[in-house]
Amino acid sequence: MESVSCHQKGLVMGNILWSVDKKIYSDKEDHTLAITGWAITRDQSECDFILYGSGKELSVPEPSRCERADVAKDLKETKDIKEVGNVGFTVKIPEIIKLAEEHEKLQLALRAGDEKEIIWEATAAEVKDFCEESLIEYHIDEEQITQESILTVRGWVVNQLEPDEIFVQGTDGKVLECTITRQRRPDVEEAKGISEEEKRNLGFSITVNLENTNDQNICICFRGKDVQKIYTVNVKKIKRENTGLYQQMKLLSLKNRQKNQEYIKKNGIGRFIRYVRNSQLKDGDQDYAFPTRRLRKTTAFREILMHL
Repeated sequence: MESVSCHQKGLVMGNILWSVDKKIYSDKEDHTLAITGWAITRDQSECDFILYGSGKELSVPEPSRCERADVAKDLKETKDIKEVGNVGFTVKIPEIIKLAEEHEKLQLALRAGDEKEIIWEATAAEVKDFCEESLIEYHIDEEQITQESILTVRGWVVNQLEPDEIFVQGTDGKVLECTITRQRRPDVEEAKGISEEEKRNLGFSITVNLENTNDQNICICFRGKDVQKIYTVNVKKIKRENTGLYQQMKLLSLKNRQKNQEYIKKNGIGRFIRYVRNSQLKDGDQDYAFPTRRLRKTTAFREILMHL
């Protein structure tokens, strides 16, 4: 299943406060679209959910409710509300594809007294496109180049309809030789709510020898019955990020400024300079105790040190 953050909020001056956090489509669960978020009224009156199709009110199952500690704790608009209880909601709309075939536009509204807020809406075409895109979901966890020419890409893929097919091709469309291994991903199974009988090898590790690719980008293809998704690996970018100069500049970036200042105060500027010249970062984190690679001194390096 695929989740898409909506970033839709109704923090207005009216009585109803709301946010739609994500929407998830499940093909196997009665072609259901689940809309998740939170809603509360300033006067703490009850809210009703209403589904509209082409402006006509449709039936929708009673939503499930849950607590949302983040809303009660972190949202300034709710500070003056005495009780923030089960404000979280999940509205499940079954047979969403059929509804999209019957109605040009679908809307989900919140109603409290005489006030009404539309919290989600989509055309029939938008609903169909979203559901189709949700059939295959993938995530790239890591991509790296070792031994100067061995590209390794790791991640996971979920295909709602059937076991997925993974293959690798160049930007010219030519299929490339590679090694693909699959493994279980219990973390993904739990996060996606995959049942025991549906569990399979969702994880993947792909290895490609770049010697014969002329540094062209590599396309990782995930193919299902009706949908194919492609992730493009920017080979030149990864090679650039593997260089010592890039790692040095990354260490001296504004992102790491506070941590660098703390290190200098504790250990002195001389030791920090030696560390920078001999350091290599991994995943954006520094380990000051284990410098591993000597980098060259640059004018930019001296200028950045002056601003620490």
